[in-house]
Amino acid sequence: NTDIHTLIELCATVLALLVGVEALIRFFVRQQSETLALGLAFMGTGVLDAYHTLATSHYMQTLFPSPPDALIPWSWSASRNFLALFFCLTWAYWRTQNNDETRENHKQNRLTLLAVCATLACALFFAYVPLGAAHYPDLLFKRPQELITGLFFAVALALYLKKQFWRSRSLDHWLILALIVNVFCQLVFMPFSAQLFDAPFILAHLLKLTSYILVLVGFMTDVREMWKRETEMNQVIRDSSIRLAQKSDELSRSNQELQRSNIELQKFVYIASHDLQSPLRSISGVTQLLQRQYQDQLDDRAKEWIQRTVDSTTQMQTLLQDLMTYSQLSSNEHKEWVDLNQIFEGFKDEHHLQLHETGAELKASPLPRVYANPKQLELLLHQFL
Repeated sequence: NTDIHTLIELCATVLALLVGVEALIRFFVRQQSETLALGLAFMGTGVLDAYHTLATSHYMQTLFPSPPDALIPWSWSASRNFLALFFCLTWAYWRTQNNDETRENHKQNRLTLLAVCATLACALFFAYVPLGAAHYPDLLFKRPQELITGLFFAVALALYLKKQFWRSRSLDHWLILALIVNVFCQLVFMPFSAQLFDAPFILAHLLKLTSYILVLVGFMTDVREMWKRETEMNQVIRDSSIRLAQKSDELSRSNQELQRSNIELQKFVYIASHDLQSPLRSISGVTQLLQRQYQDQLDDRAKEWIQRTVDSTTQMQTLLQDLMTYSQLSSNEHKEWVDLNQIFEGFKDEHHLQLHETGAELKASPLPRVYANPKQLELLLHQFL
């Protein structure tokens, strides 16, 4: 019976440590204090189960101050109470979780220190302190201390049910099942174990194994669902990237078509403006010639109409010239280093007659060199001055 018990506890130790490692990996991936508490709970439980396995085996029983009838039940209770209380702590840490990274780090450090200290304290306690009786055959509950552990598990079960996450999160669903199994183990079977290795004793150990398996299945299911969600998200991202690339190609082609249309429109505007200049000059020249040669033969009304015709053609020529200039500017994107002093001096030379007639004088402090289109700078200076 002792060998069977040792084998069962060895399996429980391996399962608890596997669950603890899985939870800690989950914590380092997602940085949640809740999963850290679960990981520490099962790592500490695994260590205490390993301690319980060694302490109750044939080879180690003589090294402890307590007889097997006391050491086996009490060392069992240590890991069970540790796990139940840390389940409650897990809920408390979920309730107090916030976005303050510094406070979260402090909480995680305190939780880790608590788990390590509690585990070491339990190990040292059983190694050096003689233990009293754990069975009370005359009572209805042969091991009444197990009811306290069952109460802790029942409280943890109530807290996890209150979270309501078990309806949507697979991990919480499996944790609820594991807590229900632990409650049955501690309240229905183990309190009625009158001696070591009887039927309630073995059933309680098998239920403990079952609860560990349920939690491990919960983590594996959660990882599978997480992988599935990430796969679906990656597929959505790939599909979106393909659609975005297609839209980008369409936009690029549309942009090229628009540029070609703009170039053709600029050429058309320039040619049309240039071709319209000739008939306008003819109209303006004939009208002005008529105005000069027949000035004395025209009445005031005819002179007014001729003057209006001259002014309109002049205005039309100005508009066509501006349109030609605009089309040249729109199509000329060439840029180079330009000396603004040369632009300024060229403007003064071009308008020296107007400056001389009006008596105006243009002065400028030394101007810089800029990287721009020379034609555009000339027109800009004309507009300013």
